[in-house]
Amino acid sequence: MSRSTFDSSDNRKVQTAIFGSAGSDEPALLPQGRDSALRFRRRHGHHTFWCGELLGGCGAQLSARIPGDRVAHFMHHPDVNGRRRPCSRIHIDEHSADHLYVRHALVHWLSGLGFVSDTRYGDPAATGADIFVPALRVVLAVRLSGHNPAEWELQNARLRQGGWHTDWILGPQCGFASAVREHGGTVWRSRCSGTGIERATEIGTADSTGAVRWTPFAELSVTSDGLLREGITMSNTGHRKVPGVATTAPPRYRDPVLDALEEAFRIDGIAAMRRHYMAIVWRMWRGNADEAMQLRAKLTR
Repeated sequence: MSRSTFDSSDNRKVQTAIFGSAGSDEPALLPQGRDSALRFRRRHGHHTFWCGELLGGCGAQLSARIPGDRVAHFMHHPDVNGRRRPCSRIHIDEHSADHLYVRHALVHWLSGLGFVSDTRYGDPAATGADIFVPALRVVLAVRLSGHNPAEWELQNARLRQGGWHTDWILGPQCGFASAVREHGGTVWRSRCSGTGIERATEIGTADSTGAVRWTPFAELSVTSDGLLREGITMSNTGHRKVPGVATTAPPRYRDPVLDALEEAFRIDGIAAMRRHYMAIVWRMWRGNADEAMQLRAKLTR
């Protein structure tokens, strides 16, 4: 790797990045050990890495630096004049992208149950994600940080507008648990482990002492009253619910790209549908996974 690839004065030791573009939500965690970091770079060498907006980053491109005598980490590319780029990103450790890993795990789980979901970022984007399930009018609010009860109440009121039920899934350092419990809610906790894009996610319910009962995703279900674990449990609204029984029949899951291609066919005919499809396939075949991912995201907006 040439010295011009990264800024040798950048000593921020950033552990997490985003694949593909500054606005992507595909997280990457670089292992600190040299051997594991080299395997990571070999596997993902065709991707680009960024100080992502959803990590509270500056949007600059990053490179994986793997020195022999120090921990591996991401480094910012220098600006056009070779100078260090300013970056005010606060969270840079191994847990700083966990809201995105938790979001991906929940969306994958919901898809397996047949539910289409929509993710919105904010409050703040660097440590939170809101997953809306329209068929049930349920929001799963993922938060890594936050301690002010007044802040939680504002966010909770916003998310519940229009009659949406909201369940809060809090990271180990998030201090919203008391506020959630005082308003009759179930305190869900999340934790992540592992490195790279395979980082594993678990969620569970916390009791009043803070002890967490971690629950496999296979033993969870979701209804219009929110998340439930196996057995009969009390929902946040105080009703007894049986997991696995949705109050609204879930739609069959469809890849949103298929819906977008069908819409292109309906409006502009077979030629438009084929053009969009081949644009994605061509880039994947040429090894430009980042470009294919960006095209896919653009097509489904």
